[in-house]
This record gives sequence, C-alpha cells and structure tokens, in this order.
Amino acid sequence: MAGTNARINEAINAIQHGKFKTAYAAAKFFKVNRETLTCRLDGRGSHAEGHEQAQLLSTAKKDTLKLWIRRLTIGAYPASHQLIKEMVSEILTRRIAKINNDGMERQATTSEDEVE
Repeated sequence: MAGTNARINEAINAIQHGKFKTAYAAAKFFKVNRETLTCRLDGRGSHAEGHEQAQLLSTAKKDTLKLWIRRLTIGAYPASHQLIKEMVSEILTRRIAKINNDGMERQATTSEDEVE
C-alpha cells in the first residue's frame, strides 16, 4: 500500500510540475488508478487519512513513536516489544486523560450556565 501511495504522490508532483498534462497520462505512466489520482488532485486524502479518527494512534502519534524507537536504537538501546507497548499505553493514557478533562470542562461550563 505504501508503494501505491508513493506512486500517487509522484504522479501528483509530476502533474504539478508540468510533466504530464492530464491525470490519465500520469496515472498510466505511474501505474495507479486514475480515479484515485483525480480525487487526490482534488484535495481528498488517502484511505488511511480518512479513517485516522477510528485508529488508536493518529499518524502524528505513530510518527512520534517511530522517532522514539529510532532514537533508542541509535543510542544502542533497542526497543523491546514490551517497551513499545508501554510507550503506546502512555500515549493512549494521555489521550484519554485529555478527552476526560475536556469533557469535565464542558460539563462544568454547562452546569454553570444552568445555574444562572
């Protein structure tokens, strides 16, 4: 899938730099679906981007996790499966705490409005 997204991005770049006049020509050259390429040119995101809200970790959080793992590995401390699970758990705990805190603030504001 990553290969397909990379080819679609290359096709978009080629069209934007004038190497191809039509999405059809670029899609044929890069061997990608023309409809998908046209949708991406119109500003729609990829399937994964469209379903990011349903995923436990957003793309940004996944990138952060990758960066942490890379830094550990560079520092001669390879990340074990258990350590990665703990990192993900910490990210999710912070996310849930933020959601819970936001909900409490909303409830407090609503209660204050009702009192007045």
